Amino acid sequence: MNHRVTSNWLTQRIAGIPEAHNIPGMTAGIALPGGNVVTAATGLADLETGEAMRPDHVMQAGSTGKTFVAASATDLVLSGDLDLDAPIGTWLADAPWFDDLAHRDAITPRLLLTHRSGLVEYLGQPEFTPLHAARIATDPDRPIRTDESLPIAVAAGPLFAPGEGFSYADTNYLLIGLIIEAISGRTYEAQVTSRILEPNGLTGGILPATQRAIPDLASSYLAQPIFGLPEKCSENGVLAMHPLTEWTGGGMATRAGDLARWGWLWFGGRALSGAYDMIAEAERGSGVIEADGADWRYGMACEIRLSPGPRLIGHRGWFPAFQSVLAYKPSLDMAVALQFNRVPSVPDMYGLAESILDEAAAL
Repeated sequence: MNHRVTSNWLTQRIAGIPEAHNIPGMTAGIALPGGNVVTAATGLADLETGEAMRPDHVMQAGSTGKTFVAASATDLVLSGDLDLDAPIGTWLADAPWFDDLAHRDAITPRLLLTHRSGLVEYLGQPEFTPLHAARIATDPDRPIRTDESLPIAVAAGPLFAPGEGFSYADTNYLLIGLIIEAISGRTYEAQVTSRILEPNGLTGGILPATQRAIPDLASSYLAQPIFGLPEKCSENGVLAMHPLTEWTGGGMATRAGDLARWGWLWFGGRALSGAYDMIAEAERGSGVIEADGADWRYGMACEIRLSPGPRLIGHRGWFPAFQSVLAYKPSLDMAVALQFNRVPSVPDMYGLAESILDEAAAL
């Protein structure tokens, strides 16, 4: 059915996108029914040197990495080690900031995974930018870890009582990362590698990012300054922002082909040995996303379009200065991952991803 979906076809399909959106370059991967993957790249990996983008170039995946966090949490649910509806104090009560956390007894892992805890985004608080700017100026290899970032969010106070609203925040997933480590007795990176990446054969093209130097990393560019970062946010394979500052808010360096295969596995219900349904929370309407008049909901690390048209499931990602989108269409049993090395990139990433999936299916 998909014998015409080749790397040459995909290369031609994406060829004009960087120029149209003032992006240096991009990579793309499509996972076809059955799991075979087609990859392509176009444009430049570095504007100054003129290096061409390759399909095996790596980029920071931003919040698409939350899907791996949710998978790690779900794995612990299936093993009976994590109760999604238990208060987070079960694991985090000894944290130095915990007693100052509003509604601490009402916040659960389920509410964290679906951004319904009421916690604010620590990255958006006024204290974060000067802290980060000073760090990259004086000690760039020391990330801002949770003992510094979480007190910022806690001090800001809640946006709403747990369960009474929806507000997307990396803060939620930092807490999930700490819970995963408390239960497993290992680092999150060790847990996600042994329990998620290795069983699914993804260690070659998906890497938990723990240092600024990353093999095969493309250069990346910001259109507007943020967090005290330079316009060129990665150069010669080194990130300006330490990836452990993002940690379980994302945390993955990926190749587009491997990310597409992950989307086919995870959103298609194939990634774990037990049965799971990360979409159920979205179908219950737990988190309503305002987006172009369509009915978009947020589940456990998935954005899902319930209507109009066929269901689309995915997640978008941003990390200075990379953007990405991972999308899976159940009616086609196909997934696509697109990665860009400039922020902002394509305004409607889901629209582009879905059009590529539909065109590939038509072949």
